Amino acid sequence: MRVLVIGNGGREHALRWKLGQSSSVEVSKAPSGLSAQDYVALAQEVDLTVVGPEAPLVAGVVDEFRSRKLPIVGPTAANAALEGSKVYSKRFMQKLGIPTARFETVETPEAARDALRHFRLPIVFKTDGLAAGKGVIIAQTAAEAETAIRTLALPMVIEEFLEGEEISFIALCDGKRAVE
Repeated sequence: MRVLVIGNGGREHALRWKLGQSSSVEVSKAPSGLSAQDYVALAQEVDLTVVGPEAPLVAGVVDEFRSRKLPIVGPTAANAALEGSKVYSKRFMQKLGIPTARFETVETPEAARDALRHFRLPIVFKTDGLAAGKGVIIAQTAAEAETAIRTLALPMVIEEFLEGEEISFIALCDGKRAVE
């Protein structure tokens, strides 16, 4: 079986390494940053495509593959919005009663400054979309909070700071079953 893994980060390296442990799998890679049509063209030479990075998922690469009946592993653009939009994911968790830090979403600097009255320092600012690891500021002081408001793109999420370890849980799902 020939498998194409999209992306060059640590997650994708781990995917290629694990898939490559099978003697029946030949793994190749495609860089991030291509269009969905470019990935479709590359996929003509393989049996399965696996997507690692968030950007092509949010851009709809899985939707494009599915519309062409090409086998691919990854969430649709609608489901990738959980990772691609902080505002969407916080509202999703709130709606379903999933525990999350107390938050407000703001669309203007004035609304952000007003929201500060509802939180104690330190406070967390998160830009809404994908930001390549540059979209979160933990402000320890009022001056740092003001810098976050001026620096980060709007809309943004402002949330209470929760101290502790961060964990991720990733499962592969087919709509009926999940495998860790």
